[in-house]
Amino acid sequence: KVLKNKTKEGKEEKEANKEGKESKDLKDKKIERQKLDILKFIAITPEFSSKKALCSFCGRESIASSGTWICEHCECVNEPSTAVFGSNPSLKEIQSKLDTGDIDEFSQALASYEAFAKSAQDNRFAYVVGFLYMRLSDFYLSNLDYNRKDFMYENTLLRRNAAKAESKAKLFLFKASKPGTTPESIFTSFMALLKLGRLRDASSMLAELNALNNKESMPLADYASMLFSIENGAYADAMQSINKLIKENLFIENVAYYQAFILYKVKRYRESVSILEKLLKVGFSNKNLSDLILLISKK
Repeated sequence: KVLKNKTKEGKEEKEANKEGKESKDLKDKKIERQKLDILKFIAITPEFSSKKALCSFCGRESIASSGTWICEHCECVNEPSTAVFGSNPSLKEIQSKLDTGDIDEFSQALASYEAFAKSAQDNRFAYVVGFLYMRLSDFYLSNLDYNRKDFMYENTLLRRNAAKAESKAKLFLFKASKPGTTPESIFTSFMALLKLGRLRDASSMLAELNALNNKESMPLADYASMLFSIENGAYADAMQSINKLIKENLFIENVAYYQAFILYKVKRYRESVSILEKLLKVGFSNKNLSDLILLISKK
């Protein structure tokens, strides 16, 4: 009986290994299909804009279209009718304080914005506070240094501050994840859930965007679908959304960045760099762009 069981187990193991090999073969074929899709996409890459505007939510300058556009930094939706909160000095300067490393001034500016976001009806403000606290957490972690004197104390302090900032980020992203009824609000909820790693809930928000099925919601649904597919490593699916957005001339610069990211992931480094260089020439300054260039330079 024992021998019979072992024989059965051995047979099941062989079948499992066979299925694993078949699964790997399918995965390899899928990657090849993704590469072909990407090659087709490159042939229709458009010209980029250099028109700039202030994001009404994070206050940073971003490449913008004349209609609805998505900030290259925080990825908030900006409509032509949006009140320009970017004229608020604390908001205009908040990101620059972090970029220059002046954490005390940055924290003071962020506290002012945080107070505003708590009472704001639009969930984009809560989302941006969460986004900024995530950047602050990343800033602390990027300053860890094991070569400095007394590094154990300094690094412990940096890790503690990073954890506090991350906790605050999650708090505001959770607040932002409660959607209203507008496409912009539902999209913001999707973005917050994506950053929180709650993919099932993000998928529900994506379904809500698609269900609206109108001219305001569908471009945002396509953009959200692109991000969701990339998050899940489904690059061929992401390419379908990218192609659609490119053909409709929507959110071009942001979409091109994700195009370059996908090219990097499938090891087409030369094409990826070519797109990134074009984005740099028109002033696209998303922090992730420089990080991606650095990653490619190490290959």
